[in-house]
Amino acid sequence: MLLKIALCDSNNPELDILENYIINYTNKSNHAITYDKFMTSTELLTKISSGYVYDLIFLGIFTPVINGIDAAKEIYTSNKVTKFIFVTSTDQYAVDSYSVGALDYIIKPLNQKKFTRAMSRFEESYKETNSNGIIVRDSKNIFNIPSHSLLYVEILDHYLMYHVSNSSPIRIRQTMAEIEEKLSQKSNFIKTHRSFIVNMDHISKIESSCITMANGDKVNISKDKYKTIMEAYINYKSEKGAITI
Repeated sequence: MLLKIALCDSNNPELDILENYIINYTNKSNHAITYDKFMTSTELLTKISSGYVYDLIFLGIFTPVINGIDAAKEIYTSNKVTKFIFVTSTDQYAVDSYSVGALDYIIKPLNQKKFTRAMSRFEESYKETNSNGIIVRDSKNIFNIPSHSLLYVEILDHYLMYHVSNSSPIRIRQTMAEIEEKLSQKSNFIKTHRSFIVNMDHISKIESSCITMANGDKVNISKDKYKTIMEAYINYKSEKGAITI
């Protein structure tokens, strides 16, 4: 797994210290890591606007033109996946950092203990996101869909429609093969038709020609898959203790 990290601080000596910590972390980590350095939030936003996505951003507050908090808010409006760690000389903006789900708010001077604590929080968050969530993106936004809330995926006119509980469908230009590969690693998803992949935790009723989901939506079943789907569903529910055979 390749981790992409951005370091942004207008204080060059502080940026160099942070870079050294990242290099040492990279040498000791099991992850492949790449990082970029920025002296201003404007440079960082320009890079991101080109379509580049970072897993983690270390961000100073007092950067020229656009401060770090405002830059993070701009990124966060279309991307709930990237994580933020603020590094600054004052606690003045600590409360504001919560609005973008900051993992940590480090008061300078930065030291190894503070850096290690922040990276531990990132590793826990990253592991949880990638094990429990499904990350998808369109031309403007990045979405992290919790797998437990995904009802089913439908392909429609070269777009995938992610039907999520208590939310409008998320429409992404993507192939069924791409998401099928991701969801095949999760035991609760099954392909019922060439156009549908279903979360078995949200099935309300299975009939010979369709499945009724918990929200009332009807999902097609291929004629030759009914028996296989029924067996898979019963086995899945049995393993979870919902059905006793």
